[in-house]
Formats: sequence, C-alpha cells, structure tokens
Amino acid sequence: MRSSRFILSHFMFVASMVSSACCAGRGSQDHSEVGVPSIPTTRPQAGALQTPGMIWCGGRQCDLKDSYCKNEGTVESTALRCAPKGPDFEPNQIGPYSMLCDDASDCGAGEVCCENDAGSGSVVYQCAKAPCGLREVCVEGSACRPGLTCQSAKHTPLGDTPTGAACAAAQKGAQCNKQRCSGQRPVCCWDPEASTGTCIGENEPCGTSHGRKVAYRCSSKADCGGYFCLARTPEGTFCAGLGVLFEGAVCMTKDDCPPQSCQTFQPYVGCKMDSVGSGKCVSEGE
Repeated sequence: MRSSRFILSHFMFVASMVSSACCAGRGSQDHSEVGVPSIPTTRPQAGALQTPGMIWCGGRQCDLKDSYCKNEGTVESTALRCAPKGPDFEPNQIGPYSMLCDDASDCGAGEVCCENDAGSGSVVYQCAKAPCGLREVCVEGSACRPGLTCQSAKHTPLGDTPTGAACAAAQKGAQCNKQRCSGQRPVCCWDPEASTGTCIGENEPCGTSHGRKVAYRCSSKADCGGYFCLARTPEGTFCAGLGVLFEGAVCMTKDDCPPQSCQTFQPYVGCKMDSVGSGKCVSEGE
C-alpha cells in the first residue's frame, strides 16, 4: 500500500486502496470499476413499467412470479435475459449484474430496489431495506423514497444502471463557503488553495490542469436523502451507501458521519469544519 497522500479541499484523500473489510463490514469496491460496463441501449419508456412484479430486462419485461433478469454475459460485457427461477432458485445467489427488481414497486413493504456490491468488482440489483449498499435504482417515472427522486443515472459519479435511472437527492446542493449552491447550479467547485468556490451545474467541469479543485455535490446526509456524503478522487463528493470505496466523508455535524473511517478503521468521533462551509469526519486515528 502506498503511503503518499495529498490534500484536496478539507479531506485527506488517500491515494492507496483500502481493504474490503472497510465501511461497516460491507464488501467495498471502487465503483469506478463497478459500473455496468455494457448496458442494453433500449430503455423503458417513462411510466411503462410501474407495475409491481414486472422488471425491464435487456429490451423486454420479465415477470417476477416465475423469472428474473439474468446476466448471461460477463462482468465486462453484460447480456441481460429473462431466465426461469426454477425450483432451486436462491435470491441471494444471483450472478453479477443480474436483477430481481428495477424499482421499489417490485419490493415488499419497507424495501427498495438496491444496487449492491456483489464482490469482485460487480453489482446485483435486489430488494432490501434502505440504505442500500451503493444506491437505490428506479425506472424513469417511478417513485423513490421521500427525499429522493428518480433521475437519469448516466452522468452520475456512480455511473449508469440497466434501468437508466437511479434515486437521487430531490433537493441537490452543497455548502460553498457562505453561500449554498442549489437549483440549476447545485455543485460547489471549490479551490482549497484560494479558499474560494463557484456554484456550477451538475455536468459542468470542475478542475484545473493541476487537479486541485474539488466538486462538492453534497455537504451532509440531509443533502443525500439519508445516504452519506462521501469523497473520492477524482469524483469529489457524492451521495452513496457504504458499499462503495470512499476516501473521506463530509459532514455538518457528527451525525452525518459513517460508523467508521475507511483509512484508520476507527469510529468517527467528530466533524471538523473547514472554510468550504462543511466539515470532514474525523476518527480517533486522524
């Protein structure tokens, strides 16, 4: 493990990888390598698949009563097809990139359709109680939990989904020194050396040739619909569950912090504020 570290904004961004024992015991993967590598181009039309028990699978619908969406390809090149469940079907043993839901309507009371880490750099889509390991997914036009809304996933830090959409914070924004970024310009593009920031659109570039600026997409769990505001190079900060590898966590109070640090494996004990207007979760070993 390399020991070199560099500071971006008020985080200590760790250049080395951390073990999969990190993040409250969930299997952690760098989601820049986890995102679905080859997604069918045919998308469900808005409102077309809000019927419970039917999921979108590679251009057609699967009836969950007797089938599921199986990846018959590889991790590198997915090929989603409806497959029979069979008498020995085990929901917790579906293969990488396979699906048992495409939105919360396919799930039981109190559950949502989760994108969860499946190990070895892959994910699965299955019903579970929130918060999900990575994020909640949906089809365009479907409902998400309060505080979240179904939006295109193509340009998100965690990448696209087979459904083309994911549940994202309904009120996006981040603290940017004394101002709050929101609306059409919810991202704070922060320069830690100059201690100045500018509010920009979600897909606008933030950075310099030296890569010193950081895109803050959130500042707390309140900005993430109950998920954590995590940091990672080069994405900046983004909302996600603890199944994604992260290099720091952002907070307004200690209650915004995950259970433990992915660097020291120690519990977070506080939120240290910085000039950007939000803080860094700190553990006993930091």
